[in-house]
Amino acid sequence: MSIYVRDFEDIAGAALANLAHPHRIAPGNFSSLRNIRIENGTLAKRPGTKWQATSSEALRVLKIKMGYNQAGSIVNRLVACGTKVQYISGTTLVDVVSHPAMTTGLPPEIEFYGNVFYYSNGVDTQRQISNTATPTSSAWTLSGLPAAFIPTAMTMHKDRMYVLDDDDMYMSSFGNPLTYDVTEAYKIPGDKSGRYVTTIKSFGDWIGLFAGDYWLSMKGTGIFSHRIQHIPKGPPLIAPRGVIEYNGLAIAITTEGLLRWDGSSPPRNLDPRNQINWNNMNFKTKNFTFLARDEDHVYLFFQHKGSANVASATVAAPPRGLVTSVYGASSRLRNISRSVAPVAAPANVQHYYAINMENGKVSGPHDGKFSCAEWEDWNLNDEHNLWVGSSQSDGKVYKMNQADVWVDEYGDTGVNSGNGLTYPCEIITGGLHGVGAEGESSMDACSVELIRIKATAQPSPSGVLEVQVAYNEEIDRPAV
Repeated sequence: MSIYVRDFEDIAGAALANLAHPHRIAPGNFSSLRNIRIENGTLAKRPGTKWQATSSEALRVLKIKMGYNQAGSIVNRLVACGTKVQYISGTTLVDVVSHPAMTTGLPPEIEFYGNVFYYSNGVDTQRQISNTATPTSSAWTLSGLPAAFIPTAMTMHKDRMYVLDDDDMYMSSFGNPLTYDVTEAYKIPGDKSGRYVTTIKSFGDWIGLFAGDYWLSMKGTGIFSHRIQHIPKGPPLIAPRGVIEYNGLAIAITTEGLLRWDGSSPPRNLDPRNQINWNNMNFKTKNFTFLARDEDHVYLFFQHKGSANVASATVAAPPRGLVTSVYGASSRLRNISRSVAPVAAPANVQHYYAINMENGKVSGPHDGKFSCAEWEDWNLNDEHNLWVGSSQSDGKVYKMNQADVWVDEYGDTGVNSGNGLTYPCEIITGGLHGVGAEGESSMDACSVELIRIKATAQPSPSGVLEVQVAYNEEIDRPAV
């Protein structure tokens, strides 16, 4: 198979990974929808992001966690950044506690229960933080457990805290994450390879435990009713934060792709048409690979490898574009594996795919320099916004998918006087081709008369609409 290759630079200056040549893509399908989403059969520019606050730590944001105090009508948003755990007050972050080990860049675990945040990073002494008007920190003593026990993973499940360290898991007393019985312990069954469970999460009626090459599900509500099901040699979990809950199901990033699991049946592939370009992703940077939920979408965030892309037809930078002359795509073609010298990527550049859980359609890769995400509740005036932390060394926090702005970082006075940054929108499609000599696809048998864009106003006065149709007349393309 032969494909034609060109460099395709992203907004940070590093090339995204290659995709299939347009001539190899069926009409009506796309190999990329960059910063463009499929909405009711049309293609629309994704909404922008709004700046919310900046940490004095000026480092990568590791974790965001929401807490709701119904009695006091208090909403707190804890942010772990640099060596500090802070809370958002207005547009600044106020220190709660310092944890030196966070400089390793490992995202901490934070659970919220009974108006208290429970925090552990697996190294420093664990803490509990009050969900009050001015949050305060105190020691979180795991009464009944060995003094040296520090949770590396934990989850709240049916009013009990489950804490894990390597292959030892303990369950708290009912309604009290402070007290434990050392006899109520579980030795997690593994494959004796040293690949311990790295992620534990509640999925409503069951708990999922995920390791490097096996999965476990645990059902029941106490020591006498728990049942553990072991799935040996299951799809390896790629990243500790690569698991989220979606309506009682586990969604996980694995070496077999993006899988959905109910804890009992065999896992099912969420991307059977290979709409996600997995070769685009750098899985060596595990802390930059994670999942988040926003309403009926799941977002797969990743750091790209940086490699060449292909010649293509593109539509660039519509202020608010609805492309109506190219009909809605059902899928894109998976990357054709090949050897390409990687292009050096800037530090911590992120992208993400958006998976519509209702219809299975995928868009992306979108631009988004984020290292963590948290979905707020419909609670105390919150409206299910997705909060994200910056992957850059700037300590910034944003809200994603803000339908009233069509730029990123809107409201940050240090970025274009608060007007934000425009971002490019690109469509790479194979739907504009005919058939040439010897069965080769060719534009010779196809003419483009009209590309229709519907554009409306956007906040940035510097917004520019540009349409480019790229075509390479070379017939004998170099083999790759």
